[in-house]
Amino acid sequence: MEIAWTIVGVLAPLLLGAMLTLVGLTPPEFRAARICLILSATILGGMQMVWQIQTGQPLWWRLVLGFVIFGLIGAGLPEGLRWISKRENRASKQPAGAAPSKAEEKPPTLADLFKSDFPNVMKFTGDRFGIQWKNGSVSPVVVQNYLDFPAKSQFVGFYVASSTRTFDICMKLADDAQAAIEDMRTRVKVGAGDVGGVNTIDDLTFSGRVFIYHEDFLTNPQKARIILAFTEHRYDVQLRGQDYLGPQVVAWHHAHDAKAAQK
Repeated sequence: MEIAWTIVGVLAPLLLGAMLTLVGLTPPEFRAARICLILSATILGGMQMVWQIQTGQPLWWRLVLGFVIFGLIGAGLPEGLRWISKRENRASKQPAGAAPSKAEEKPPTLADLFKSDFPNVMKFTGDRFGIQWKNGSVSPVVVQNYLDFPAKSQFVGFYVASSTRTFDICMKLADDAQAAIEDMRTRVKVGAGDVGGVNTIDDLTFSGRVFIYHEDFLTNPQKARIILAFTEHRYDVQLRGQDYLGPQVVAWHHAHDAKAAQK
């Protein structure tokens, strides 16, 4: 029985990792991703049922563990399928063989990169987060939480639109990064994993990685102060501005020009 659980403990996360990889392919393999997710839940649930019958553990312990595992499967499986469907719906707007979409016909923007970076982790994006100032005004910031269930970790990203307070906003985010994580945890309930490490979103460890996409220019001294502010909180911050966008645009032009030359 212990060997069987070990196999399940390895196989279930592998299937979840394969699901994320398949969704991130170009083009994505949504059907195969669904199969991997369903197989992972089926294997975990089936093993739990066998364990319930064959184990000599007290009845109360079997009931508690069964409630936890099947509860997580019941919450995580529909949410995972819903996430795949959303990705598939977005992809279906560009039929196979059709002319490139407007997004593909132009170089990426910083906002495009904010949405498309890290394609192999689960993302939740919201616009309810903002920086409040002493005069009562609020600077809205788009927050994006990244959930890496196979690695049992999560990290966070922010999009700071053009503002006269870009530097101040970035500095304030050093104090508010954890609040953004907690806000998302209260609104989103999803779980994945195996019996040796069945995790809900509340169980994922914040890795300390923070990505700030900022439209406005920051000087090197400003960047240094921002990095220092995050380091004091033991966060690893990466600033992604126009200097990050530039190489991506160049790469797009190279690929676009190559495709045009082949026609």
